[in-house]
Amino acid sequence: MFGLSHETIALLCAGVAGSILVFAGIFMVRRFWQQYQQNYLSGAATTLDSMYINMPAQNILYLGFMCGLVLFALFAYISGNLLVGIPFFIFGNLLPRIVLNFLKKKRDQLFLVQLVDALMNMSNSLRAGFSLPQALELISREMPKPMNQEMRLVCQEMRLGVPVEEALFNLYKRMPSDDMDLVVTAISIIRDVGGNLTEVFDNIAQLIRERQRIEGKIRALTAQGKLQGIVMGLLPVAICIGLYFVAPAMFESLFHTWKGWIALFLAGGLIGLAAFFIRKIINIDI
Repeated sequence: MFGLSHETIALLCAGVAGSILVFAGIFMVRRFWQQYQQNYLSGAATTLDSMYINMPAQNILYLGFMCGLVLFALFAYISGNLLVGIPFFIFGNLLPRIVLNFLKKKRDQLFLVQLVDALMNMSNSLRAGFSLPQALELISREMPKPMNQEMRLVCQEMRLGVPVEEALFNLYKRMPSDDMDLVVTAISIIRDVGGNLTEVFDNIAQLIRERQRIEGKIRALTAQGKLQGIVMGLLPVAICIGLYFVAPAMFESLFHTWKGWIALFLAGGLIGLAAFFIRKIINIDI
């Protein structure tokens, strides 16, 4: 065929097939990265907006990439194997989102703690002759963050013509919880069928306060289990790091052979599985 030998034709076919595979791999990686970036930025932007942090979501993505590179270089240097650094690179990329979600969770918990005082203040305001919008406006001025931030947004929506029920439902969508759902549902029912809103606020505040008391007691009783889970999860890692600096030759087969990689993978999986079951045991819903 055109004076070419079979070996040349085979090499040409192999080159064409390799080029197709390379381009297909690049296309798939690019498509995966675009989808990952879109989901990452969407979730980060939503969390930043809910926390009233004026920061572009791209900064979280870039920070995660830099954390991944630092952890990858550190653990690849310690182990002397690039493959060992890949899981830490992935963890580093997720680390800023983990921290951001942790801060968001703490903010939501603080909001629920302040919700009891907000209900009591609204009840007292209604007894003093204030209307419900005026009571919400008073909370937005008098209470600390994050309650005043959320109530300020509710008041701004009402000034723009949004009904009270819809503005409170938007608050529930921003700060979803069983307690907030109870408050919004009670206000909607009372405003539709009538009733003593002051008494309802007092009863809901008492219910939330009692639930928080029980949750605090459960957290105190399960604190030992949480600490045991953390210690048991970190203890193997700490022992390995200490032994590596004392006798690095012991870890040659662990970091440089496929059997060692399988052992590391199984150990990490078992530690993660144990942490999952410990969390399920101590996680009690009320």
